[in-house]
Amino acid sequence: MTKSIKKILAALLVVATLALMIPFSASAARTAKTETTFKLSDSSVVNKFKFDFYKLADVDTTTGKVTTVAGLPSAVASEINKEGTDANTTALIAAAKANLANLGNPVKTWDATRESTTIDLGAGIFYVHPIAKGTATMANDSIVVLPMFNNATQTWVDATEVDLASKVSTSDIVLDKTITKVDDTDVNAKYATAGLGSTVDFKLEANVPGSDSAKLKKYAIADKMDAGLTFNKDSVKVYYTDGATDRTTLVDSSKYEVKAPFSAKGNTYTFAVDFKADADGYVKDIYDASKKMVVVFNATVNKNATVGKTSNNNQVSLNYANDDTEDVKDGPTVQVFAFNLQVVKVDNNGTTKLAGATFDLFKADKTTKIATATSDNNGLVQFTEDGVQIQLAAGKYYVQETAAPEGYVLPTDDAAWTEITVNPTISQKTSAGATDAQYELTALVNSGVNTLAFVKQTVKNTKITVPKTGGMGTTIFTVCGASLIVLAGVMFVVLKRKKTSK
Repeated sequence: MTKSIKKILAALLVVATLALMIPFSASAARTAKTETTFKLSDSSVVNKFKFDFYKLADVDTTTGKVTTVAGLPSAVASEINKEGTDANTTALIAAAKANLANLGNPVKTWDATRESTTIDLGAGIFYVHPIAKGTATMANDSIVVLPMFNNATQTWVDATEVDLASKVSTSDIVLDKTITKVDDTDVNAKYATAGLGSTVDFKLEANVPGSDSAKLKKYAIADKMDAGLTFNKDSVKVYYTDGATDRTTLVDSSKYEVKAPFSAKGNTYTFAVDFKADADGYVKDIYDASKKMVVVFNATVNKNATVGKTSNNNQVSLNYANDDTEDVKDGPTVQVFAFNLQVVKVDNNGTTKLAGATFDLFKADKTTKIATATSDNNGLVQFTEDGVQIQLAAGKYYVQETAAPEGYVLPTDDAAWTEITVNPTISQKTSAGATDAQYELTALVNSGVNTLAFVKQTVKNTKITVPKTGGMGTTIFTVCGASLIVLAGVMFVVLKRKKTSK
């Protein structure tokens, strides 16, 4: 009797086991496909990412058994064992992402140069890891189970299509740069003119890539300026805006560091606002794509500034990185133009160049003196500082003659002043794009030949026609003196003869 009961129980156990396997056997009989089309429903994502597929576990579609691959990190294996074929939680994604370096080589990489691809990865649980190629921002990692198991029907179904675009942030890096002021005068443009010692104010703008689930490990707004501009580190301020308002929230300086100079991926920049990371290695408070960072600062035009056609350039860049990729995105360049001013001293006929004339150079107010210079043997007056011609912005200037060449009249009152206007024509290059328009100097009134680097003004002087020591006055007095002597002699002879005749 006991043996019979044992046989019956054994038979029931076999039946029960077979019953439990029916869903998987049925699904196996349906031969659910593992061949899957991965697509990018948003065409703007094409060629901005590549996708690596890592196999985390095998799935037996007959029994439903999940077996993690050999050598899988324990944190990842633990999450898979908890979830089985329902694996798709943020906990598993986080574990896979944190242990990416220990997952081995991807079983497949899709370069995503087109909108879709069909891949047969076989049955299993796969971790899909997107890597930005450089121009896009961040992308979310995901888990794919192939084929898919339908809990409601307890059957395996074909994983015919998976949209990876839904995992991607399609917002590109957006950068902008503007010159806002020159010496407290509003400009708000992509180019300006400035002179030696001028303070030029700049504004850099960058959008805020990433999200709470795709944080950045690096975010640095960098700036590269030419040698003619001296960066003023203490002028830096950073704002976190709502994307519509120019400046809303001033960012606490404890959240970033102003590094001068700054290096990224082999490039050297004048400075960067480098945002600090938290203890977890991720950058603070920059995960809202609807907002942007605004950096304002200024620089001073120095004696190394170039003049004329070659502008003094200043370019914004963004250095950013997620867990795998560090990239540098270059933004617009703004341009500062400068000019020289020269005076040529000639005689009243305009034919003879005169040396020794001294001039003071003033701003338009006739009060602010910029420099003093004296004409050389070619009559040329060049206003310099430390041997370098002084750079000037567009605008009105005056020179006042304070010492005339020897033998020439020194003008007085209004006649001593000569107005000189620096009047350039700066045009947009036809090949420039709308977001990064570049400009060039195409004309300069009274310019030097070819260079368009300086304006030249001729100032005439009149010769002295009144007596002057060493001039005609001496001759006149000599002739008069001699005549008086001769006259005195004649009178002496006449008087002596008269006396003798008596």
